[in-house]
Amino acid sequence: MVCDRSGKRKQHNQNYITFHKLKQKMKTLKIYTLTLMLILFPAAIFSQAITLSGGANLPMGNLENNIKSGGSGAIEFYYPIGKGFNAFANVSYTGLPLIQDTLSTGQSYQINGLLGIKYVLGTKLIDINADAGFGAYDFTVMADSNLNLVTDFSRVQFGFNAGLGAGVMITELYDIVMMIRYNQIFSGQKFFNSQFGIRFNL
Repeated sequence: MVCDRSGKRKQHNQNYITFHKLKQKMKTLKIYTLTLMLILFPAAIFSQAITLSGGANLPMGNLENNIKSGGSGAIEFYYPIGKGFNAFANVSYTGLPLIQDTLSTGQSYQINGLLGIKYVLGTKLIDINADAGFGAYDFTVMADSNLNLVTDFSRVQFGFNAGLGAGVMITELYDIVMMIRYNQIFSGQKFFNSQFGIRFNL
């Protein structure tokens, strides 16, 4: 009878954890959907070019102790504000594998929103660009520790970033682009993000 009660209690706890995680995911999804609508719709209307890219994040410093490099995807909008200068808005998603020494199961991811200025130098066929800006970085972990404790949390932090990139024209409408960007969060975390993708000239 004791074992039966213990099993029921354990199953109840597992159901509660699953419900808690699902509820947290839905809440986070609603916030991100609203935020993306507020950022992407105006950016898409006024932009002169849009880049779709994929790549990887490379954690540095303290982040290396908890997470590994992960794949990422990004969308970036450009609007010319002067000769050679463009304002840009960037939204990216990165899945970050957890280091299994501290967490047995779960997942983590990061959603970034960046705003800044990009300077472009070169010809119509080949261009080199540099940019700098500020960003909001939301790092979320949903996992169970080795001690069967739930360690879910989500935190938005702010920081700055700077990057270098290049583009090669394929047609009048499409360019191949490459970019590497350094991100420094004010609380101390830092990472590199590399991207490779296609720029659509509108």
